[in-house]
Amino acid sequence: MTIYVLTALFTIVAGVVTLASGTREGVAGWRSFWGGGYVMLGIGMAVFDLPALDRAFRVSAGAILSLCGAVLVTQGVRLLAGRNPHWPRLVAALLAVSLVPLLSHDPAHRLQRIAYIDYTMMIADIWAAVTALRLARNERLRTAWMLGGTFVLTAVIGFGRGSLSTAFALGMNAHFDFINNIWMAMALATCWPMRGNLPTLVAAERAERALLRLATEDALTGALNRTGLDRLRARMTGRAGLILIDLDHFKALNDRMGHAEGDRTLQLVAAAVREVGGPGSRFARLGGDEFLLVLPGRSLAVAAQTADRVCAAVEEAVLTHRRSEWGRFGDLPPVTASIGVASGDVAGEGFAALLAEADEALYRSKRAGRNQVSLVRDAA
Repeated sequence: MTIYVLTALFTIVAGVVTLASGTREGVAGWRSFWGGGYVMLGIGMAVFDLPALDRAFRVSAGAILSLCGAVLVTQGVRLLAGRNPHWPRLVAALLAVSLVPLLSHDPAHRLQRIAYIDYTMMIADIWAAVTALRLARNERLRTAWMLGGTFVLTAVIGFGRGSLSTAFALGMNAHFDFINNIWMAMALATCWPMRGNLPTLVAAERAERALLRLATEDALTGALNRTGLDRLRARMTGRAGLILIDLDHFKALNDRMGHAEGDRTLQLVAAAVREVGGPGSRFARLGGDEFLLVLPGRSLAVAAQTADRVCAAVEEAVLTHRRSEWGRFGDLPPVTASIGVASGDVAGEGFAALLAEADEALYRSKRAGRNQVSLVRDAA
């Protein structure tokens, strides 16, 4: 069997496996496009190498199937990355890439057709690579980096093969078929086996991340929940500042305005606190209207300054929201934050001890009139 047939068989099998795993998604799922594209690519390569078929037919049919398959694979990557399908553009792309092989049958232009196919597939690979690498960067998915890398490699291979076709068409070398087979062997040996199931691995890694988020994050605010905080505590060493936050008048708001307004207020507060905390801080919801901002490596003085900004930010976020819906809240007192701050060593049982100190300071803020910050001590 030639290198084309080997590549075609593997590609078709990879496409069928992907299609079989995506029956529940329907035709608009990424598996349908990726699997369908792989099947079309494989059939297209196989058709090129079937001597029983008319040469003009297999050249046109093979090129059209391969190019349309590449477009569908790229669309599959876009759907995997969470992009919405744009059907008119997809149809236009399929028609555009099919035009040249549909109209060109002259044997004298064989190398030019190969160059066109290679450059077009290179463009599709670059598009897919950019999409996969953006997904890897945005969601920090290791398998997406691998997927993007394989598209970069095949784009380079496509450019090299297209350049060879162009050069040979100009009469620079008479041994195109030999070098072309070596080029295809590079693609088969390096990229095609690896890439076939990579999107499934990307989806699996993403699902694993989603399950971890469900287990460790509060669904309403995106803050760490108790489980997430426990995992954070187990990893922490050295010193840290703890800012314990309890909302004032939240129960009155929730009782009169309903849980929807209460949830909206919690989200506003969480966003305000997270923004003040900045990079490197960790934010947790301990339950109800109680939150914790963890500042690794911060002294009591720095944590106290941050707590003052948190107190002001919470008040401003709530008042801004109330002003946008003037009249709805009547004589309800605005939600504010009472805060307790502690700082010290968090290794071992230190975190729990500091949290207890911050809790003591918080209730001192409550007793002193609310909407203020109280400190305990700077533990050694």
